[in-house]
Amino acid sequence: MRRLWRGALAAVLSVAAVPLIALTVSAPQAQALGNNLALTPQMGFNDWNAYGCNVSES
Repeated sequence: MRRLWRGALAAVLSVAAVPLIALTVSAPQAQALGNNLALTPQMGFNDWNAYGCNVSES
């Protein structure tokens, strides 16, 4: 019985692994354009104070 479970588990894992491997192997690598656009964040980008936008000097 234990041998049957091991065989079934191996079959399920191998069937599940094939699409995952295929997705990682066939994914094209992202390429950036050399036109110097978006070298800085967009206007309004504020991650240093994302949860408290009421900063004051006092």
